[in-house]
Amino acid sequence: MSRRRSNQPTISLFSFQDIITSVTAILILILLILTVELVTQSVKKAAADPAATTRSLADAVADMAEVVAALEKAVANAAPLVTVADKAAAARTAKVLRDQIEWARQQLADARAVETAARMRAEAATKLTQAAEQEKEIVTEQNRSAKDRAARAEDLAAENARRRAEVEADPQAGATPSRGGEVVFTRDKASGRQPWLLEVSAAGLSSMRLGSGTPVPLGRPATAGSQLDQWLSTLNPSRDHILLLIRPSGTDISNEVRGLLRSRDIPFGVEIIGEETVIHDGAAPSPAADDSGESP
Repeated sequence: MSRRRSNQPTISLFSFQDIITSVTAILILILLILTVELVTQSVKKAAADPAATTRSLADAVADMAEVVAALEKAVANAAPLVTVADKAAAARTAKVLRDQIEWARQQLADARAVETAARMRAEAATKLTQAAEQEKEIVTEQNRSAKDRAARAEDLAAENARRRAEVEADPQAGATPSRGGEVVFTRDKASGRQPWLLEVSAAGLSSMRLGSGTPVPLGRPATAGSQLDQWLSTLNPSRDHILLLIRPSGTDISNEVRGLLRSRDIPFGVEIIGEETVIHDGAAPSPAADDSGESP
């Protein structure tokens, strides 16, 4: 018997298979992209909060350890009817969980290392901030000190200018020779400072508080730690003022004396006097006044 050919067209399923394959590939690609995005978000979250990541990994390790312990206990207490295949599967599962626990422990160690490094960087940043604040305070204090010194220098310059004008207007108001080789110094009441006379000569140094009439010898050296330096340490730069009286024989140590005065920030003026000039304290009470008990 011969087979009759069908006149109906044959149906091909290749196009449908292509469509199914393409859709499956697209779904797999989308799944991979979402997985990568999920992993990226998890990494960013872990980097932003190392402490939370450490706690999460520690909890995961503890949970998996409990699961492994439960599986091992179930395998050990299984009834004799359990087949060898079931025990082998349970053992494989337990091995897989152990591997996961080991991996999780490594991740936990890495997270703790990251947390420690982040804490160390935070501490270093805190120390740098504190050092910067201290440096800022030091600079501020130095600027304040410089402004105070500039203000004192301006006050001293103004005082010297005023005294110069007074001396030019009335020679008797300042240091004026009263007779022959004598010089009389009087107190400047308007200055508001305590004047001191500091004599420099080859015989040595001597100081006298104007108004006391009593000179105090300070020895010959004008270096750090000397009697002069110790005496200067008792003065107040904002309250005292020194008039430096230099005789010709004392010019060799006058620069050392000026250096000590500048190092103590004590305002001072300079007066050149003769080698035989006699210094008188015009602000001190006269002997006659002392005897009578009356002021001059």
